[in-house]
Amino acid sequence: MQLDQVLGLQGDPWLSDHCLGGEAVLPAAMAVEWMAQVAACCLPTLQVVEARNLRVLNGVRLVDHHDRRLMVRSQPAGVPNAGETLLDVEIVDTAALHRVCYRATIGLAHRLHPAPCLPALLPPVAPRRTGAEQAYRDYLFHGPRFRVLEGELLSNQHGIDATVRRSTPTSFGLGGGHWHFDPALLDAMPQLAIVWSRLQFDTTPLPSAMARIRRFAADGDGPLRLFWRTRSDAAAHWTHFDAWVADPYGRVVLQVEGAEGAASAALNRLAA
Repeated sequence: MQLDQVLGLQGDPWLSDHCLGGEAVLPAAMAVEWMAQVAACCLPTLQVVEARNLRVLNGVRLVDHHDRRLMVRSQPAGVPNAGETLLDVEIVDTAALHRVCYRATIGLAHRLHPAPCLPALLPPVAPRRTGAEQAYRDYLFHGPRFRVLEGELLSNQHGIDATVRRSTPTSFGLGGGHWHFDPALLDAMPQLAIVWSRLQFDTTPLPSAMARIRRFAADGDGPLRLFWRTRSDAAAHWTHFDAWVADPYGRVVLQVEGAEGAASAALNRLAA
């Protein structure tokens, strides 16, 4: 299957809340959601349960606010096994000789997997407190639709804990329906990567890859907690992390493994 998509500020008003250097940019989190939607259309009797090996190959910018014509295309990825079907999905720029911009493998199954509990041995955080409002003012470039971090962010050298809220397609100006991977919730993870890197090294990272993104079946609409933990090889020029979003009962709703991206002090200007 392939889906033609026009990306523009008029049809996608949420883009005005994700601008880098004055230009609207398609966030990796929304690219994942688009790829999941196409996979779900290919196999409507199955549930999207994960995205593997996400790669940001060429970011999509609206240069001079002009619309971009993109195509989301999918094809089977091997033979189904262990009750899961895999589709390779790409977002390509149709105006640039079909240059691939984003790529991932989407996993589908007959039902969502039960929500696991948080890992028992997460390194604790606490000493440093940063208000979410301060983070959005001083470190981040995100507009209102992506500002889902709330209250105080608790951090140290191991990571950050934060309260986070869900978004809906309606809040993004996209009508009804539901998300597969809530893009605001998913984007909150690289947001925390920026905050942590600014606090630790005074550098700003941008996401380039995520090894695995998993969603789970968990009931309830209570407050959510986001647990962001750095990996041991993270440095001033490189971010590498795992993250878990959990409900009030400690059940994991959304999990990201092996997210990474390059960081630079020069990118601190994006916060302006």
